[in-house]
Amino acid sequence: MIRSKTILLLVTFLVILNISLSSNILAMEINKGISFIHELPENIKIKTSYWSDYDSTTWKITDNKNIWIQLEVLDNPNNLTILIEHLHADCSLEAKRPGLDGILQDTMDDKIHEGDQPGFYVSVDHPYYECFLIEGYSKWLIDGWIFYFSGYGAGGVVEERLTETNVRNRGVVGSEISVVYDVLIKDPSTGLYYKYIIHDDFIVYLNGSFEQNLGGTGEKEEVEETKANNKLLDLIVGLIFFILGVVLLLLGVHKYDDALAIVGACSILIGIIFLIVAFVV
Repeated sequence: MIRSKTILLLVTFLVILNISLSSNILAMEINKGISFIHELPENIKIKTSYWSDYDSTTWKITDNKNIWIQLEVLDNPNNLTILIEHLHADCSLEAKRPGLDGILQDTMDDKIHEGDQPGFYVSVDHPYYECFLIEGYSKWLIDGWIFYFSGYGAGGVVEERLTETNVRNRGVVGSEISVVYDVLIKDPSTGLYYKYIIHDDFIVYLNGSFEQNLGGTGEKEEVEETKANNKLLDLIVGLIFFILGVVLLLLGVHKYDDALAIVGACSILIGIIFLIVAFVV
C-alpha cells in the first residue's frame, strides 16, 4: 500500500513538473523577447531589443498589452552625434488566412514635438526607450474584422463576434510587430545630419514566443516546424505515460492492489490526453 502511494505521488509530481517547466520556458521567452544588431555607416553598431511584461498565458489578441522598445548604441568609434528623429510601430494580425493576415490592430509614433533639437539623443551611455501600448479591441481591428466577414468589402452580414476564441479559430497565430526608426547621424565636416533607416519585423506568437518575421514561405515553414516539434514532444510524453500506466495497471490487477491499478489507469488517461493533443490539435 505504501509503495502504491509512493508511485501515485511520483506520477503526480511528473505531471506537475512537466506543466511547470513548459509554462516557465514560455514565460522566459516572452520576457526575454528578441534583439537585432544593425551596422550603420562610420562603423556604428546599434542593438534594438523588444520584450513584454506579459507572459505566455496573457498574450491575447483581444487583450490590452505592451511591447517595450530599446535602442542601444554598442559602438560609435568616431563619437558622432546620433539622434532618433522618429519612431513608427505597427501591430497587425499574423494569420494563416489571407483575409485576416496583416489587418492592422494598433499603431504608434514617437518624436520630439517642440524645441530646436531634431531628435532624441542616443549614445553608448544613453539608450532610447519607448513602450508600445497595444489596444485589444481597437477601431482598426474591429473594422478589419467586419471587412473580412463582409466579403472583402463586397457587402454581406457579419457572421461571428470579435472574440479571442473566434479570432484563434479563424487561423490567427500571433501579432506581427513592425518598427521603423529614422536615425540622424551628424556629419562633422558639414555640421548637417543625414538619415539612416532601421527596420525590425517580428512575430509574437500566441504561446508567447518571439521570432523574426522572415516573410513568404520561410515564415510558414518555421511555424510548421515549431508545431511539429511540439507534437513530437506530446507524442513522446503520451507514450511514456501510456506504457507506464499499462504496466502499473497489470501489476495492480495481478497483485489485487486497487490503488496501484488506479494509478495505472490515471497514467493511461494522461497518456491518451497527450496523444490526442499530438494527433488532433
